[in-house]
Amino acid sequence: MHESPLSGQQVDFKPSDSSQEDISNQPGYEIKIAHHSLKFSSAHFLVDHEKCGCLHGHNYYVTVLLVGAIKERAMVIDFIQVKKMIREECALLDHKILVPLRSPFLEITTNEKSVEIKSKTKYYVFPIEDCVFLDIEAVTTELLASYFWKLLAPKLSGERFSVFIEETPGAVAKYGVL
Repeated sequence: MHESPLSGQQVDFKPSDSSQEDISNQPGYEIKIAHHSLKFSSAHFLVDHEKCGCLHGHNYYVTVLLVGAIKERAMVIDFIQVKKMIREECALLDHKILVPLRSPFLEITTNEKSVEIKSKTKYYVFPIEDCVFLDIEAVTTELLASYFWKLLAPKLSGERFSVFIEETPGAVAKYGVL
């Protein structure tokens, strides 16, 4: 007999009926990993965009949604491990200018000290240590979500997951298998 924490009454716990199906190994569990510390603040611009064509920045928030079955230690995945992975990737982009290497609209030249970026109508020069070069066509929220997914996929090998990037409150892009 154990005392129920809800009612203070004695409750007799019995082992579960073996006829009930154990569903803990079914892939129906969703784990959402979102926290105010899973973010990076970066600058970017979008070529020829009316508003976003000017250099500007965002506080980007990263959320990961995983779907799976219960595994060891009665968890789908350890939250702490996934948060650490996300924070490591965020740290690489934090307080940097994001430069899309695959943009067909930019001419990018680097040397040991600086980065020169030319578009149709603009010319920028930045200290090289202030820039991060991304293998994407443009720094959009959608492509940042896929960029993060590709970075996390090897670390979350075998997991089904999606990545959400929030650029501003209410403006969120998702990439992944869910």
